[in-house]
Amino acid sequence: MMSWINAFELMCYIIVAIMLIDLIRKKDYDALFTFGAAALVGFFMELAAVAVTDIYYYNDSFWLSLGTVPKQFPLFGGFMWGGLTVYGIRLAKKLHFGKWMTAFAAGFFIVTMIFCWMLLPSVWTVVFGCGSAIPSTPRSHSTPSSA
Repeated sequence: MMSWINAFELMCYIIVAIMLIDLIRKKDYDALFTFGAAALVGFFMELAAVAVTDIYYYNDSFWLSLGTVPKQFPLFGGFMWGGLTVYGIRLAKKLHFGKWMTAFAAGFFIVTMIFCWMLLPSVWTVVFGCGSAIPSTPRSHSTPSSA
């Protein structure tokens, strides 16, 4: 049986596939390059964040992950960074700002979309009542014993 976390992962792969098919059909090679570059940056940033810091970690229930448990990152996350970057830039260009303001707006849109994307599983849980908001395996941390 598919869990809600796998359904969310599958939905993200479908969104990225639709975007890539659209970009290939339109022969938008600049956007494809942007997607690839942003996806690689997304993979690197997230893997570095979970490897170097103990601030957060990802659930090990995802189908496809990079890295080893508990410092792994779901593959779709990098692809979503790529997709959000392509559409964040495209949306910012429609505002007809100068270069600097367009770059600022694109960054704002990307971060805003990432924030909304991160909230989606929690909203899904509240609305549909399926599972806990953030299912995870607790990490074992050593705590100083009180004497």
